[in-house]
Amino acid sequence: MSYQAWRQQWRLQAAIEHLADGKSVSVVAFSLGFASDSAFICFFKQHLGNTPSQYFRAGTEHSKAVFARLNYPSAT
Repeated sequence: MSYQAWRQQWRLQAAIEHLADGKSVSVVAFSLGFASDSAFICFFKQHLGNTPSQYFRAGTEHSKAVFARLNYPSAT
């Protein structure tokens, strides 16, 4: 895996964890180095197929499927 691919996976996993902890999109975007909220939302949607709010509205089963697809261990 290239450094860029690893970094994208790390940012995505960190974003999911921060959002699940109740942090706002703005705070997460800034803390992960995105230039804007919209850049972060675009990144999130590009990798997961949904915006952050859609992703969390979809619920636990959707989250498990996404983590499995990305080869991340599920937190639940």
